[in-house]
Amino acid sequence: MPKLFYQPLVVIILTALAIILCVSLIWSSYQLSQSSRQVGKTKLAVGQEQANVDKLKTQLQVAQSETTKETIIRDQLLQQKPGEYVLQMPDLPVVKVTPLPSPAAPTPWQEWQQLLFKTNS
Repeated sequence: MPKLFYQPLVVIILTALAIILCVSLIWSSYQLSQSSRQVGKTKLAVGQEQANVDKLKTQLQVAQSETTKETIIRDQLLQQKPGEYVLQMPDLPVVKVTPLPSPAAPTPWQEWQQLLFKTNS
């Protein structure tokens, strides 16, 4: 039996099996890293969607609250409770105010002259 391992064909077959085993291990580790990367991306996407769902749930709760309903009834539908009066004010035009031109700022040299010589120029 020990002489069997010295045959060139057996050595070639064992070498080929060892190479196939190494390639298989490398390929499996590559696929594992790709899978873990994909799982990480999926977890991140699920977390973002969960945050979006939570945000939409809070918006739904706010939209279904009594204060929001009352605001819509009063402001948009102009309805009132018994004994109340509705006053609708017209929209006032926006007056555009133009600022007055400011006097030219003195140069640093003029400021030094005013400081040193007490001139009012």
